[in-house]
Amino acid sequence: MSMRMADTDRSMQRLLALLAGSLLLAACDKPSAPVQAEPQLVAVSEVRRGSLQRQIEISGISRAQQRALLAFQSSGILQQRLVRLGDRVEAGQLLAVLRNPELEPALQAAAASIARLEAERVQAQRNLRRLQDLFRDGAIGEQQLEEQQTRLTTLEDQLREANANLSSSRERADDAALRADFAGTVVSVLREPGEFVQAGASVLEIAGDGLLEVELQVPHAVWQLLQPGAEVPLSVQDLYANDSLPLTASVRDLGAQADARSGLYPLVLEYDPAQASDAQSPTRWSPGQRVSAVFELIGSDQLLVDLNAIVDPTGGAARVYRLDGVRDRASAGLATVTAVPVQVLGLAEGQVAVSAALQAGELVVAAGNLSMVDGQQVRVQAALAGMTGSGSVSPP
Repeated sequence: MSMRMADTDRSMQRLLALLAGSLLLAACDKPSAPVQAEPQLVAVSEVRRGSLQRQIEISGISRAQQRALLAFQSSGILQQRLVRLGDRVEAGQLLAVLRNPELEPALQAAAASIARLEAERVQAQRNLRRLQDLFRDGAIGEQQLEEQQTRLTTLEDQLREANANLSSSRERADDAALRADFAGTVVSVLREPGEFVQAGASVLEIAGDGLLEVELQVPHAVWQLLQPGAEVPLSVQDLYANDSLPLTASVRDLGAQADARSGLYPLVLEYDPAQASDAQSPTRWSPGQRVSAVFELIGSDQLLVDLNAIVDPTGGAARVYRLDGVRDRASAGLATVTAVPVQVLGLAEGQVAVSAALQAGELVVAAGNLSMVDGQQVRVQAALAGMTGSGSVSPP
């Protein structure tokens, strides 16, 4: 009897162990409940309206305002060049001489023709006076007198034409001597003695003293603010002193149309180096220096956001993330963001002028927005509501 009861107890123990194992396996196979992700912690900034003031600096190379490319008006061999690169020249100074084999013979022929015609005219005048005496005495008829007068008139016309030819030959001979029109410096030598020079081909370039100028290419935003005579701050980079020398330039020429390829407008600024205290130093003030002009751009009544609020500003999909239904930073907590495309109009001191479907007073994410997606839920703490900065924000 006792043996049967012992077997029954062992059977019950095995059954209980199997049931416990089954329950444990069932519990392990049951799927666990999903864990909810914490909303991303972000900082926000406020959209506002205001004026964006910024500076644009555009550089160029200075040049002399008075400059000239000198050329002969006739062709020939460059016989002599009397100046070198960098030489100082005075107005009227002889710079180069051209040899043209046709010039001297033309001068001699014109002078000989004048001498011959002058002698013939003198003889014709004498003949006319003698015939006039004979006509008064009745020894000749009126026709002979008129023929002599006609011959004298023809000779005088031929003499005037010969004088004109001589003047033209002299001008061509004078052109064979290249002279400086103004005082300055030789900045370029384009032909050497012995070379054949075509008429009109540049031989030398000289730059005058006095005013300097710089030609710049400016965008439409700058161009529309300028007019001839307007003053523009200018700085000249001094490589020797490793600093910039401030000057004031004025607008001399302003292009009416932009370049078709670049979209930029030509602008010429002129300035007087004598306005600086060390203007007497020729090595410090000369053409060929790099100068920079500073233009002030002020936009009125623009939509402004913090720079850090803009995601992908240069990648073609610039956008901000707006907090929907939240307009008070102090009470901002959980919120949903909406991606709003923006067009960047300008940047100054961390503020960006944009064109977008935004309103002043709305809040946009200014930190923690790099990996954000449209419709994402975020959490804004009051302590972080005024912070700016891109990237993720760690909880305190």
